[in-house]
Amino acid sequence: MLIAIDHRAGPLTKSDLKYRYSESIEADNPLQLEEPDPSRLNRQDWYEVLYFVNMFANRYGKGSTGVARHAEKLLHEHVPPELHSYSQIKQWLLDHWKFHS
Repeated sequence: MLIAIDHRAGPLTKSDLKYRYSESIEADNPLQLEEPDPSRLNRQDWYEVLYFVNMFANRYGKGSTGVARHAEKLLHEHVPPELHSYSQIKQWLLDHWKFHS
């Protein structure tokens, strides 16, 4: 049986993010916001990045904060800018994770 995990809830919170993001979303509580569109990740939006790195850590890193933090770093420093969808970025991270550990 699959247990549904709410990626808005963690492992990271907004205050854990290390990069600068636009404040286009005024709510500080991600649990009050809708899930972002997985077809296009806006890397400048704190909420979309937070949701994505939490999702990645929950699915591939057993909810590890270290995995979420590393995913955020790779997203900003190494993932090619022409990759936009969750699936493209997720696959890039899976394919290149060991090269950037």
